[in-house]
Amino acid sequence: MALDTATIALAGTTVGAFLASVMPYFMERMKAKNLREEKAAEYKRHSDEKQEDWRRQDEVAAQVAKAIADQAIKTDEVADQAAKAAKLLVESNKLIAQHQERTSGELSHIKALVNSNFTAQMEGWLAALDGQIALTKELHRANQKAGIDPSHESAISLQTLENTAASLRKSVAEAREAAKAKPS
Repeated sequence: MALDTATIALAGTTVGAFLASVMPYFMERMKAKNLREEKAAEYKRHSDEKQEDWRRQDEVAAQVAKAIADQAIKTDEVADQAAKAAKLLVESNKLIAQHQERTSGELSHIKALVNSNFTAQMEGWLAALDGQIALTKELHRANQKAGIDPSHESAISLQTLENTAASLRKSVAEAREAAKAKPS
């Protein structure tokens, strides 16, 4: 069976028309397939990126957890050191308080001795002044019997001695009262 040219041309036209009508369908199918493949590749790429992000986040979380654990250990160490320092400070304060109490007692005793000695000295000065006043008055009386009036300077000197003795008498009395109020 021999095909003639017209039949071949008709077949070619028919096949061409068929292909022209089917071709857009196949092209759409090819585009859809390519789009699906691109979406699948994008999804895989996105999924891989997500997996990598999660891996990095897990790594960072592990580092943070380790840092927190290390910090907790350091915090515990610092707290232990602070507790030791506080204990030492309390012990030191107790020792200082004991030393101050002992020193205060010793100082009070020394002060009482010094005040006692000073009071004794003031009493000695007062006795000497009283003696000097008595002698000066006796000299004035003897001079007056002899008809000699005391000089102005001698009268002022006697008055100064009496004022000094009165002031010293007051200081001695105050020192004795203070010694009675605070027994050593």
